[in-house]
Amino acid sequence: PEISDALIAEGAEGALEDRLFDLPVSEAITRPSGRPRYTLLAPRPIWTLARDGSVWVHGGSSYRLTRYDADGTPTLIVDRAVEPQTVSETDRTVLAGWIERTFPTPLIASVMGGINFAPAFPFVFALEIGPESTLWAQRFRPPSTVPEAIRESINVGPENPEVFLADPSLRLGAPDWDVFDADGRYLGVVTLPEGFEAVAFAGDAIYGIWRDRMDIEYVKRVRVVIIQP
Repeated sequence: PEISDALIAEGAEGALEDRLFDLPVSEAITRPSGRPRYTLLAPRPIWTLARDGSVWVHGGSSYRLTRYDADGTPTLIVDRAVEPQTVSETDRTVLAGWIERTFPTPLIASVMGGINFAPAFPFVFALEIGPESTLWAQRFRPPSTVPEAIRESINVGPENPEVFLADPSLRLGAPDWDVFDADGRYLGVVTLPEGFEAVAFAGDAIYGIWRDRMDIEYVKRVRVVIIQP
């Protein structure tokens, strides 16, 4: 049977106190015949901790966000009617090219079982808590939507094979983030600057890494201003 990850509460001294709940099982690595089969872009659970101790979880199979309280009880469900984005032939070609440049061919064939992609991109790439307890859900960015001039500069994953095989995720976060208020109401989309990779949300700011056209990295701070209606 597949093994799921669990969210565990820790006490002030670091001791494990309670198993809150199990996350949905990721389909990125399965073992249909005893050997691992890797399916890139397969749905996987994503979660983030809110300031009040509750946890927001995206299960991966649809655009559904669930808030659990500190005891692991679901208290709010947010659904959005969003059609999945199909993984196009261009997407497959770009991503396969990156993998083949990074990993030896024998590794791809013998360990990964070939390059397999899910039929559609997941709905959410990352979750973060923003100013005034807003919830930010980052969309996926299909390579086919990225201008060809900057496709090669996108940092889509770790170059260490062991790290990638342990967690076969691709860094395809879009500049676009869906924003919800603390009660789950949809507020709209925030588009961050091109080339900016969000790393941490703190107060009214987003800290991250910005890369210029020469792929030189800079630490950047983006201020978020919420205008009340």
